[in-house]
Amino acid sequence: MTAKSYVWYELRIAFGWASILPALLFPAYALLGWAVWSSHNQQPALSELAMICELLLPLTAGLLAAHLMSIERDEAFDHIRRSYPETWWRVPLMRTVMSVGLVLCAAALGALIFRMAYGDYRLADILFPALPPALYLLGLALLVNNLTGNAWISGAVILGYWFIEYITRGQFTGALFLFRSTMPTTTDYGLNRGLLTGFALTLITVNALYSSWRRRGRG
Repeated sequence: MTAKSYVWYELRIAFGWASILPALLFPAYALLGWAVWSSHNQQPALSELAMICELLLPLTAGLLAAHLMSIERDEAFDHIRRSYPETWWRVPLMRTVMSVGLVLCAAALGALIFRMAYGDYRLADILFPALPPALYLLGLALLVNNLTGNAWISGAVILGYWFIEYITRGQFTGALFLFRSTMPTTTDYGLNRGLLTGFALTLITVNALYSSWRRRGRG
């Protein structure tokens, strides 16, 4: 299989409605907010746009990735796929890269809508702070889905984690609070974003290692 056909194959099996619909969550809310604020002749503050991004982009990332590592098991060709002559890191790497790409597309579309609706603003102020928690929930979704082999469980874990974070304001997660940018706590902001990014990369790495373990027929 050529590299081009392999990428096309991965795109076809990975990105159906189970990924597209969650990816549309953030842009759809941006459109809805535009309509609501326009109907009241109001314009949101920059802090409101930043909060929307930080709340919805991580949820979008987690939900769109919640099924990607169990596709073969869902379609009952897991053993066949594991027999393919491919390196152990190829599937987790492709699924991670494609899901990150889809998150960035959703973020860009939402940001474009905000730009069209409310004019010039600094992208870094509203969008960039949401990327570390989005990457963190994406990595968590991939790993939980790989461990359980069930998209519903991984989706429920992501939704539950996100909701508990929102209502407790980081009471249980401390320095790993997802929404530290727009809901300040005593934890240093730089430390918080650094930990989220670091743990995200750790989750992605563990997911790849677990895929390797399963590929050797141990899971």
